[in-house]
Amino acid sequence: MIYNCPLDENPHIKCPLCLRYSFNIGNLKIGQWSLRCCESCGQQLHIVRSTRSSATAEPTGKKQTKITVTLVSDTVPPIEMKVNTWRPLHSDNRSPEEFFQNQKFYYEEYTCPTNWLYEVEQMSVGNDHDPHGLFRLVSIEEGHFKDPCLLGEEE
Repeated sequence: MIYNCPLDENPHIKCPLCLRYSFNIGNLKIGQWSLRCCESCGQQLHIVRSTRSSATAEPTGKKQTKITVTLVSDTVPPIEMKVNTWRPLHSDNRSPEEFFQNQKFYYEEYTCPTNWLYEVEQMSVGNDHDPHGLFRLVSIEEGHFKDPCLLGEEE
């Protein structure tokens, strides 16, 4: 099924399947398309920019896998973080060891924690306002983590 999606002023479209996540399609010119996965429901969509004010979105039938990434800092005491994220579709053909090494590079070297702590605007260590390597990867598990203190509460 192809969904017609109006653009808001940003320009974003809502995921037509869950209506919880907005895709920024400002980089698409009229007639251009992109494959994107919803960060809320995990479904992959084929998105085509139709006009200045609309786009179409068609589910591909593919879905990312929910995973929980556990990280720990080298501080005393150590800070443990559980990050609910997705195993990207393009990594499905990788072995668990290859995927772990890819994620290890991503979390330990490539990215700053502000990229996965969405509400945090800045994190500093001394004069470094874009610190990388603060946490080391401990594990990757299928499914999203639920805080036992919050079990039973509505999402």
